[in-house]
Amino acid sequence: MTSSSTVTSNEGLRYRNMHCPICSKRAIIIVSESEQNPGKLYCKCPKDPMWMAPITLPSSEITNERMDVRRIEDNVQRIEDNVRQIEDNVRRIEELCTVVQRVEAKEGSMKSNMFVITLVVVMLIFVILVKWSYKSNGVVMKLVL
Repeated sequence: MTSSSTVTSNEGLRYRNMHCPICSKRAIIIVSESEQNPGKLYCKCPKDPMWMAPITLPSSEITNERMDVRRIEDNVQRIEDNVRQIEDNVRRIEELCTVVQRVEAKEGSMKSNMFVITLVVVMLIFVILVKWSYKSNGVVMKLVL
């Protein structure tokens, strides 16, 4: 079995830069052309050909950052929706407050109207009683005479 690989640079890829554990130089990326692993990516030390590490996934930092950005965008959208709902609720509450104030104002005028009506009814009853008592006294007086 023969194995060959192509050497490329890792610029433009979305993988975290890796460094050789032996010499601490930035690793280069090679692409496997073997029959067993065609197209598989490996990191290789530019000085020491003995060190190689397979690349299986993009950097977890980049993936986590993307997921965090998506979560943040979703949270921002939810918060904006909540703010809109709260603003709508505040508007409704303000409308209800104005309605309650109008009703209270009408209630005050209705109370004064009810007082006047009650006073008129009491006066009317008093007048009726006075007239009735004069009539009844007159009838009694005629009978006695």
